[in-house]
Amino acid sequence: IFNHPKPTKAQMRAAAITIQRYFRGWFVRKSLKTVKERALKRTFSFNKFIKSYQDLVYRIQKRYNIEHPHTALQFHELQEYVDRLFKYEIAFGKIAESGTLRYEDILKYFAECGHHPSEKEVDDAIAMVTKDSPKGRNLTKSEAVEVVFQIYIPKGTGLTLADVRKSTWMNPLIDGQDVKKILSKKDLKFTSLDKVLNLVADSQTDRNEVKELLRAPDPQIMNVVEKTQEELNPQRKDGKQKPRQSSAKSPGGGNFILARGQYQPVKPSESKQNKKRRPVSGRTQK
Repeated sequence: IFNHPKPTKAQMRAAAITIQRYFRGWFVRKSLKTVKERALKRTFSFNKFIKSYQDLVYRIQKRYNIEHPHTALQFHELQEYVDRLFKYEIAFGKIAESGTLRYEDILKYFAECGHHPSEKEVDDAIAMVTKDSPKGRNLTKSEAVEVVFQIYIPKGTGLTLADVRKSTWMNPLIDGQDVKKILSKKDLKFTSLDKVLNLVADSQTDRNEVKELLRAPDPQIMNVVEKTQEELNPQRKDGKQKPRQSSAKSPGGGNFILARGQYQPVKPSESKQNKKRRPVSGRTQK
């Protein structure tokens, strides 16, 4: 029976590198081929498509104040961008009229894309993309698609939705995702905001009542406070307040007046002052 010698660590390492080299090469070629096939369905030049993707990611990074914007081509990020881009372009063709998207139909366009942003988010994104007032402005296909990517950023930017979006009462978010997208249509249909509105109204009413009490206190409350102060601070017949002194002695001698908060040292007696000090052994008293 032939027993093959056990391979050394160097041989095992070389074999692992060879396997990884062939697998990685095959995986990269397959991913590139898949992205190319999807991109060439809409464009004629793959290089121009890559350039447009890099420019879009760079603009979004600059708008979110990234110090050193850069775009690393990752095939899974590029594939995600291709799928979303085609989805947004198809939704634009359904909603747009005469090649432009009216301002009144923008939220409808986002709903067709599967997103539910707030009106403020949409207006801010339009203002950043077009550098113009968003009110009453029609959008072209490229502008509408970039507005969507401005709010729902692609993965190539290196940011997350939680970094750029904030949750509000009227538009709650979970990790940057719209709650309306997570919940089903049945849940959204029977969801009522009455409890939330009542809670906000009650809290506002309570705050107003507290402010009124602080401005004009109740006379009954003031009478109780005055009586309590009179009991705690008894006064003499002449109208002057009598200070209360503690019977306890301070560590250094003397009394501590509680009413005044002052320390009165005890004067040394004359007998103590006239008393001569006892001479110390080994020294002569002068």
